[in-house]
Amino acid sequence: NTGIVLQDGVHNNTVANSTGHSNVLSAFYSESSRNNTFINSTAYNNSDTGLASQNSNQTAFINNSVYNNSGGVVFLTETNSSLINNTIYSNAGIGINIQPSTAISISGNNVRNSTSQGIILDGTSASSISNNSVYNNSDTGVQLRNSPNNTVTTTSSYNNSPGSGIYVTNSSG
Repeated sequence: NTGIVLQDGVHNNTVANSTGHSNVLSAFYSESSRNNTFINSTAYNNSDTGLASQNSNQTAFINNSVYNNSGGVVFLTETNSSLINNTIYSNAGIGINIQPSTAISISGNNVRNSTSQGIILDGTSASSISNNSVYNNSDTGVQLRNSPNNTVTTTSSYNNSPGSGIYVTNSSG
């Protein structure tokens, strides 16, 4: 089961002040939808990710608390979407995981104590990572892999193992 799902043409909705916990899948999930916002909510103790969106456009995750899930936040094949002012901590796996997507804004998030990378962009372009605090993760703080034409600014990345604060590979721009 999934907590709250917006799927297959569900557009222009706001999910606010909600809690999703102890689900087999994600607490909050959007797929093949447009212009949906998840705000001021909490996702914890889920067997999959806390927040996830796939094949959607203009998804916004704002001011959420995401902890003790199998993964923090995932965007898969997203466009023009954003993660703003979220607190993402103590998740198994990656804190913020962006897989082939375009024009993603990751700003003002606190990402800590993940068992893998804090933030990873893989196959993602024309995106920005700014004003985030990324620390105490078990792998690289911020990693860009196969991700051209992105910007990383004023992001603090420290106390990550095996030691890389920001790691860029096979990326340009």
